[in-house]
Amino acid sequence: MVLQDVLNATFKSYITSLSTDDHSIWKATKLLKRPIVHTPPLLQEDGNWHVTDKEKAADFPAYLSNIFTTPQANNNCNTDDTVQTSLGSACPLSLPIPPISPKEVKEEMS
Repeated sequence: MVLQDVLNATFKSYITSLSTDDHSIWKATKLLKRPIVHTPPLLQEDGNWHVTDKEKAADFPAYLSNIFTTPQANNNCNTDDTVQTSLGSACPLSLPIPPISPKEVKEEMS
């Protein structure tokens, strides 16, 4: 009861302080016109839905642990062999061709 009186008094003082001179009334109107974002319910593993915030908060850690798992090692790909093959390959004998400038292209075309 006391909390409701405090909230009402705060709201009343806020409403009476709004003015068109400092554009505060338009800012308050803009806040009222925003769409309300709806948080959808979470699906439980048994097929039921979590509707209340308390149910969602209780199940959310389990949901995150199922979503974010550590990747499993892939035994089909041998990284050591790939690295050794790359290190054992021959180095290029010449430097790469330098890039061509637009001026050089223009000179060749004329």
